[in-house]
Amino acid sequence: MDDKKPTAYYRFRYRPATVWFTVFVIVSLLHLPSARGQEQEKPTRVDLYGFVLFNAAYNTGSPQPVDIPVTATAAEEGSFIMTARQTRFGIRFRHDAAIHAGGGIELDLWGLLGSAASGGPTQSAPRARLAYFTLALDDHSSVLFGQYWAVVAPLNPNSLSHVSVPLFSSGGNLWNRIPQIRYTFTSPFLTLEAAALRPFAGEETPAVTQSDYLGSGEYSRLPFLEARGAVSAGGSVLGISGRWGLLDAREAVLEKSETTTYAVAADAQFRVGPLALSGEAFVAQNNRGLFGLAGTTVQGREIKNVRALGGWGQLSYTAGGFVWLAGAGIEDAEDGIRNISVVAGGLYNVNTVPVTFALEVGWIGADRPSQKAAYNTTINFAARYSFP
Repeated sequence: MDDKKPTAYYRFRYRPATVWFTVFVIVSLLHLPSARGQEQEKPTRVDLYGFVLFNAAYNTGSPQPVDIPVTATAAEEGSFIMTARQTRFGIRFRHDAAIHAGGGIELDLWGLLGSAASGGPTQSAPRARLAYFTLALDDHSSVLFGQYWAVVAPLNPNSLSHVSVPLFSSGGNLWNRIPQIRYTFTSPFLTLEAAALRPFAGEETPAVTQSDYLGSGEYSRLPFLEARGAVSAGGSVLGISGRWGLLDAREAVLEKSETTTYAVAADAQFRVGPLALSGEAFVAQNNRGLFGLAGTTVQGREIKNVRALGGWGQLSYTAGGFVWLAGAGIEDAEDGIRNISVVAGGLYNVNTVPVTFALEVGWIGADRPSQKAAYNTTINFAARYSFP
């Protein structure tokens, strides 16, 4: 160590946004109505929810992952699988008293698979999706603590083939579920959100372990910051959101190990009678923490930032119990990596029981530098029973 002041000194000295956000949350919480000495006016209500989801899929190539295709590989093997790993279950809870609170815990079965040769595909472990609670500050604002969806680019396409991993992931759809502290203001026409999130960069491949691990985001010693504003009118919603974070590669061979990640996204939803259109578009840098394609690289003794742009759109038409869907997504990173996806299909909701059947056909085209272009077509049949 030299005699210079620690790097953290300069970060907190010249980047006060995180400090002010934390102070704002603490001050807001101090204004919550006191519940000391008061008994609960009502018991906490707990509701169980979820669904059993069965998928059967035929692939012409070798997508990754094979059960929820996100990208294509050069192999042309073809496959057929059946799985129930996208099954989901959870609980929601709500307490209405002097302080209004609520939250939820949500799991699915898309966790690690068993290693036994005779049981691998059927020994899927539960995986944490959401674990959060909220405290209402007043009738229009609240604070959330826990693991929840990212603020930036909040929409996801409708699909029963891609549930545990959203459709168009790494192909125009930015998303993640990240530990965070979030402030939300809502009114009939306006929504404002701001959050400090765990600085997860997504650029490291961890070992399978029970211990947490650190990456270039955590090494920055600052949270990532995200915010979104949206206006609503007549069933339509328009939003704009952004993310900023500091990365520290901690590489001794580098002249400068720090850089930044950012994303700016627009989202929109429109509905006219039975027709609905939704989608997102973004520009980003080093966005793998949002399941994007762009990650930092090292050239010589310098970090090279990689930028990307992309988006997705989906059109749906509802007629009776049928919902017809068609959509596409694309993400293009400046280092030559590109993913294109096109998906079309239909869902049928049975009237007499809470069961939905779906058939979707998807195509993925993937380009990688110095590699042969890869393609895959998937035909996916899904059957879902929802409860309650």
